[in-house]
Amino acid sequence: MLTGDPGAGKTMLLRACAADRTDVLLYRGEVVNSPLSLLKALLAQLGLVWHGGTRVGFMAFRQLARKAGCTAVLVDDAQRLTRSTPDMLRAIHEGTGLAVVLAGTRRVGRKLVRKREELAQRDRRSLARARAG
Repeated sequence: MLTGDPGAGKTMLLRACAADRTDVLLYRGEVVNSPLSLLKALLAQLGLVWHGGTRVGFMAFRQLARKAGCTAVLVDDAQRLTRSTPDMLRAIHEGTGLAVVLAGTRRVGRKLVRKREELAQRDRRSLARARAG
């Protein structure tokens, strides 16, 4: 994760990392409504216009990313991503082995910490239900 104030040079650094490299996808963190919207944007960078669902789209992304030799997904302005899109980025990392780099203001770090706390809370509730049952 790369954080900093606006104008600190995060975008310039990401662009420099992705310049003339076919193995790096650079996604400018536009506001996306869902993980599927993010997936469609990444598939478009790989040359595929996707109109299907998330599960099959993810399988297509994994196959195309592997075929293209992708090694990383760089996400600029990550603070603009919706609350559910980090789950898709985590799935991309775990399902493909691609590095995922998030760059944005300090808000992106706070968002991810809150998300991690929510997941931990959910896991504790599930464990308590399992013990009680």
